[in-house]
Amino acid sequence: MVRVRSEYSLGLLFGVGAYVFWGLFPLYWPLLKPANPLEIVSHRAVWTLVFCVIVLALLRQLKSTLAILKHPKKMAGLFATTVLISINWLTYIWATNNGHVVEAALGYYINPLIIIAFGVLLLREKMRPLQWVAVGIAAIGVTILTIDYGRLPWVAISLALSWGTYGLLKKKLDLGALEGLTIETLISLLPYGFLPLLPW
Repeated sequence: MVRVRSEYSLGLLFGVGAYVFWGLFPLYWPLLKPANPLEIVSHRAVWTLVFCVIVLALLRQLKSTLAILKHPKKMAGLFATTVLISINWLTYIWATNNGHVVEAALGYYINPLIIIAFGVLLLREKMRPLQWVAVGIAAIGVTILTIDYGRLPWVAISLALSWGTYGLLKKKLDLGALEGLTIETLISLLPYGFLPLLPW
């Protein structure tokens, strides 16, 4: 019982910490100018891969992770998730650096509704009545924010759909978080991993 509480507390701490950092990113991206979103995302791919390889080597999981490259079905899924997460990051960084922070935030308010819709409609998950009430309240809030925005929030919709679909595919792939991230960053190096080396 104590262990379950400890894991719950740790998970809650990590979750809150992740959202706090994510909320602070709009203050960070503009500091990287004149770097453009593609350059920033390419750096993310390079240095994330370096970090993942080091951690996997320390955990002695590097060989088993590289073995995933031999599975065409899993690689096809990881290619799709790589495209989705790249779209998400590029859109998010572009939005925050071009005066669309509120619309980007709206995208992450819409995102839980997209994930719930995928869970109910595609994964056939069941929700309790109280959960439906919570979803209804959230949907009303998102609708009000969207109407108040005054135009079609394409940035918000792009962020919500790309992240929600990414989460759905990752669930279906059933891979470890670190292993999946490593292969995704490896794939993402193919189109733009060389960009940090260019004279911007």
